[in-house]
Amino acid sequence: MHRKLLKATKRGEQQNKCAVCGGQLPAKNAILDRVEAMKGYTAENTRLICQPCDTRVQEERKYS
Repeated sequence: MHRKLLKATKRGEQQNKCAVCGGQLPAKNAILDRVEAMKGYTAENTRLICQPCDTRVQEERKYS
């Protein structure tokens, strides 16, 4: 439930825009991205991004 509320908060803060590309976020399946994974899902350590940007970010981080 905490992550669901955090996603809703981030969507409002970011004006429904992806934090990476600035494009419109999809109505469903936006990704709550942790800037530093070990710091967890906090307001300061997360951003909401679209699926294509998540794929790019994961590849850059060498996670996929």
